[in-house]
Amino acid sequence: MESSIRIRTTEKKSFRRFPSSCKPCPKCPSQDKGKDRSSFPPSTLRRVFYDYATTPRDDFFQQFDIGVPKDATVQDAEDVLILYSSNRSLPTALKRNKKTVNHHLESVMEATENCQSMKVVLVEPTSFKRANSEATQCLALVPQWASPYIYKFMRLPDDGGDFRGKRSIDDALPLRYVSRTHQENGIHRASVPSLQRHTLPSLKVLSEYVQELPHAQERLRSLLKNTDNRDPLIVMTCNKGQSELLVNFVCSALSRNLSMDRLIMFATDEHTYHLCQSLQLPYCYHDPTLFSDIPQDAAEYFADDTFAKVMKAKVYCVHLILTLGYSVLFMDVDVIWYKHPLDYFRTSIEKSQWDLVFQNDGARTLRYAPFSPNSGFYFVRHTSKTMFLFGELLKMGDTISLYHSHQHALSQLVNEHVSWTGLRVKVLPTGFGNPFPGGFEFNRRYQYMKDLLGNADTKEDPYIFHMCWTESAEYKRPYFQQMGEWYVRDGYESGSCSAIGCCEHEPKTICHFRDMPSAIPCVDSPPVDEDDPGDSFW
Repeated sequence: MESSIRIRTTEKKSFRRFPSSCKPCPKCPSQDKGKDRSSFPPSTLRRVFYDYATTPRDDFFQQFDIGVPKDATVQDAEDVLILYSSNRSLPTALKRNKKTVNHHLESVMEATENCQSMKVVLVEPTSFKRANSEATQCLALVPQWASPYIYKFMRLPDDGGDFRGKRSIDDALPLRYVSRTHQENGIHRASVPSLQRHTLPSLKVLSEYVQELPHAQERLRSLLKNTDNRDPLIVMTCNKGQSELLVNFVCSALSRNLSMDRLIMFATDEHTYHLCQSLQLPYCYHDPTLFSDIPQDAAEYFADDTFAKVMKAKVYCVHLILTLGYSVLFMDVDVIWYKHPLDYFRTSIEKSQWDLVFQNDGARTLRYAPFSPNSGFYFVRHTSKTMFLFGELLKMGDTISLYHSHQHALSQLVNEHVSWTGLRVKVLPTGFGNPFPGGFEFNRRYQYMKDLLGNADTKEDPYIFHMCWTESAEYKRPYFQQMGEWYVRDGYESGSCSAIGCCEHEPKTICHFRDMPSAIPCVDSPPVDEDDPGDSFW
């Protein structure tokens, strides 16, 4: 009885702390309601936004690097807006000058000096060069139990289905809740895996992988017994259809005397395994059980069924090496080396500060926002967080099958783990100074490519070049030939060969398309697309 009295007494005192109404008090924000809505922030939001300041955007990104590739600062979007939740969080400068009109602080550290925590929201500036959808965007900051997510509403029909490129925004409709993958014009291409077509087959493959995992680990430990797991391994995977690109990669590295002693090649078929051995790569691994459903042919085009199955092999090989305690530098075979890429991660801050470092894909679609990570070249530091991430990626085989790409699944999973586990992800910038350029520069940054190919006053000095962003594998060879980076000897056929028998001593530069990057002028060559001819690269 005494116990119940004490409890009720405690409850009574507790309720007295938070009365439903109170007498007017100059210190009580609730009494300001309806009095002052013209100032910013209004008194009706004093418990949420006490005051504000602006500070330079460039300095903010430099001080608080969240890992996303930084866009160039544009006019009328040069500052960051900071909202302060209370007088305690205000910078000292604003506390001293409460009546000041100028809320701009040049020092980012000064602007954040009293912030015990800070949430960062990325908002795209409006642009007249693109659709005016951004110009009609609103941001609602709602007093409520805080959420790490952003919720999106648009004026769309109730079904909100896949509109296949048709503009579906209707100003006459009310705002309704939509997914984060709805584009600003209302187009929505996202869908979920089918149980029968995607999920059940992927679970069967996952079950086989889990059963085979201990045996694969044992064989890999034996293969790598003389390697130090304190130094990262370079991981690649290849099938017969991509073997010519593998040969070109090996020949390019040998031509520059770059060591491949930390490289392990996961061959998905017997043909590629024997080719790997004949090229005398230090570590060649083939597991018929794990790679039984991986086709030998090259994908006919980006994201076809063959492409999707090869993507699963990329997930397996990285996960396997991580389970052995190694950090991993994963790269596709459509890469050439200028300098040894591991040197960058051995010496730069990226190795110690970030859990994952990606080459910038360059794609600016919503499904890759905000990081745009390229899944064909990235560094993974062995940590509990990255082990968890790639363990989760293994379970997303149905998503990989649906989208025919593990880039989509990995990108979405990275976003979740950055928010959930505090995973630290860095995506390097594109363009000038980029240590790992690729297809984005090749297709969109011609001045960079001229500098890279040595035909300008300033020459770029990257570590690698990744020939991604091609519609199909058939374009990779002519593109490399135009760059003067094709090292495979004429007459090579898809068979085993030694480096001596397959590699040219000096690569040949061959013109194919006048409007694509080339080491020499190709003005007499046809355009890459006869129906849409572009200007000459030179």
